[in-house]
Amino acid sequence: MPFENIFSSKKSKLKPVDDFLIIADFREKNSLLISEIRSLGVIVDFRQLMVGDFIVGDIIIERKTLSDLISSLYSKRLLKQLFVLKGVNRKFLLLEGFPNKNSDINPNVLRGLLLSIILDYNIPIIFSRDSNDSAKFLFSLVKQQKNPKKSISLREGFSLNDKERLSFILEGFPDIGPVTSKKLLNHYKSLNKIFISSLEELSSVIGIKAVKFYELLHKTFIKE
Repeated sequence: MPFENIFSSKKSKLKPVDDFLIIADFREKNSLLISEIRSLGVIVDFRQLMVGDFIVGDIIIERKTLSDLISSLYSKRLLKQLFVLKGVNRKFLLLEGFPNKNSDINPNVLRGLLLSIILDYNIPIIFSRDSNDSAKFLFSLVKQQKNPKKSISLREGFSLNDKERLSFILEGFPDIGPVTSKKLLNHYKSLNKIFISSLEELSSVIGIKAVKFYELLHKTFIKE
């Protein structure tokens, strides 16, 4: 089962912040991940957790290596953990490691399991390369929770100039992409002239794409 490794092998430098805190289950105390987290300047408070392996703010994180995931599935321990985690408001599964050609994990079983976790249990999954990468994910989460930023809406995320707005409107029509919208605007100069144009003239500018475009322009809205 191929997984694209989107993580660069180049190590990035993270600025440690010594007043960051993460709560970890006491069973994680001797794991390599804890060492990696502490190296980033995060304070770890060990407790006996009933749900998950880590808590950051109000977010519960269940962390598993790929082999842990499969073995806990066969032992049926995973199903109990997922059931409990499903009832938590904010949570995700941190899955560490990628399958390779020499892996004895059945790719179809893994695919089905991942889909079930996401769709049946409503648990998001974040993939990490190794314990170092997992530590960076948790570090980023702690940092984000400490300094929460206002959510960016679709309208606030970017601003368009008038030319871009005209293209944006045209590209909402079937088969009208950036190249076709540019042709229309270069020829007609305005949306009004485009919208009142005949099918014949539109066809001379954008060819067969004019048919669906013209039909939608003149389609009557039926009140439901």
